[in-house]
Amino acid sequence: MKRHVLLAGILAVCFALAGVAIRADDEHGQLTVVSASVSADQATLTVTGSNFGPAPSVFLDGTALAGVVGAGGTSLTVPMPALGPGSYRLVVVRAAVHHGRGHDRDDDDDDGGRAGAFVLTVGAVGPKGDKGDTGDTGAIGPMGATGSTGSTGATGATGATGPAGPPALTIGINDRGSFSATGADVNGSGKPALHVAPGSLVTINFDWAVNRNGYCPGCIQEIVAGLVQVDTTVVPGSISSTSCMVIPFGLASGGNNAFTFTAPATIGTYYIGFYSTLDFDCSTTPPPITGALFSPATNLGLDTFLGAITVY
Repeated sequence: MKRHVLLAGILAVCFALAGVAIRADDEHGQLTVVSASVSADQATLTVTGSNFGPAPSVFLDGTALAGVVGAGGTSLTVPMPALGPGSYRLVVVRAAVHHGRGHDRDDDDDDGGRAGAFVLTVGAVGPKGDKGDTGDTGAIGPMGATGSTGSTGATGATGATGPAGPPALTIGINDRGSFSATGADVNGSGKPALHVAPGSLVTINFDWAVNRNGYCPGCIQEIVAGLVQVDTTVVPGSISSTSCMVIPFGLASGGNNAFTFTAPATIGTYYIGFYSTLDFDCSTTPPPITGALFSPATNLGLDTFLGAITVY
């Protein structure tokens, strides 16, 4: 029987201590206001939150409200004064807790922890106002530090294969010798093929050599060139006195020369073709007519092209 009485006493002390701990938290924690609402008849204000304490004070726009009724430190009600529609600053302040042994001493947390604020809206919320004017542009901030070097980008796709460059030129003159041209250089590019603009001037520089194999040592040889389309058609007007050279009589000779053309207006690729004939003078005897550059057909072949241009 005595054991049961002792156990009951211990439990009673534990519950009492637990209640003291709860009240201590309620009286010393940070006060917060979670919500505030006015009753439909505008007569009562209800506030919920935490750590209100047993006797909180309520202020509305700086005016203390009387008749505060608390409920467990988490909610309270207070009579609501007559207010017009609008927004009001609501502040709940927990009463300070004083402890003393021979004199009063305030052991509560800092004053900021005893108060919580909330914006109370009375009446219906009005419509959204018009958009305000754009503010002035702010001052330009200081330049940031240089960022680190980015990683190398992925390798781009391989471009389309360009047209094959022309090989070294060797034109046969029947069985009586040969004319050869090498080292073609279009417009000083150092290349035998080049992109040019429509109607632009095109100059091809080349080295040449002639070996007639003893045939007609006293004959004069004429070398002409023209622009040839992919289908072997000669571009009208491309054969002229500026694309013609005369080689004096002799058994063998060589040198360097340059021919000049006008690029066609039509976009496309054109080959620079050569032809040799036993003629006399480019200035007095006109070059072969258009279409005769590779006539007969036995004189036409890949080795008759020295260079190329692509017009675009």
